[in-house]
Amino acid sequence: MKLIDLLNSYVPRLIEEYNTTSLDHLPYLRKNYYGQLVDRQNWRVGSIKMNKTYMPNAEKIFPVAYELCELYSEYCPCGCYSVLEPHEGVTPHTDTAPLLNNSLRIHMPLIFSNTGESSLTVDGKKYVHEIGKPIIFDNSLVHSAKNDTDDYRVVFIIDFTKDFLAGHSLEGFVS
Repeated sequence: MKLIDLLNSYVPRLIEEYNTTSLDHLPYLRKNYYGQLVDRQNWRVGSIKMNKTYMPNAEKIFPVAYELCELYSEYCPCGCYSVLEPHEGVTPHTDTAPLLNNSLRIHMPLIFSNTGESSLTVDGKKYVHEIGKPIIFDNSLVHSAKNDTDDYRVVFIIDFTKDFLAGHSLEGFVS
C-alpha cells in the first residue's frame, strides 16, 4: 500500500478520535516545542510523540494517532494534533531540533470550515488545505499556518525520516 493511501485511510478515524476526545487539557502554546515564541495563544497541540518519545498516556488518550505513529515508530520522531482557532495563525518559524534535520513533516488536514481558507505557507509558497491531500515539507524551512475560516482548523502532523521516505512513493502528496 502506498504511504499516502495508508495515511488517508486513517483520516476518518483521526477525525472521529479528535471529535470524541476532550481536548480541554491541551495547553495553548506560548512557545512551540523548540522554544520559539508563538505570537498568540491560539494554537493547541495534542502530542502523541515528540522527539521520538511518546507522551504520557498517549496510547490511552489518542489510541488511533498512537497506532499510526507506532506503525513506523523507528522512522517517526513526531506525531500530534495541531488545532488553530478561527481566523488565527501561527507566525513564521523554523523547527530546529537536531532530530528534525533528517525528517520531513506531513500535514494531514482533518477539520476546517468551508467558510474561508485554511493554509500552510512554506518558504514563501502557499498551500491550501484539502481533506485527502497531505502536504509534505521540510520544516527546517520558514513556515507558518493560517486559519481564515469560521471554525477550528485541525491538522494531524506526522514526521518521517528522509531515509524512510526515500523508499516510498510520494506521488499524491502536495509538496
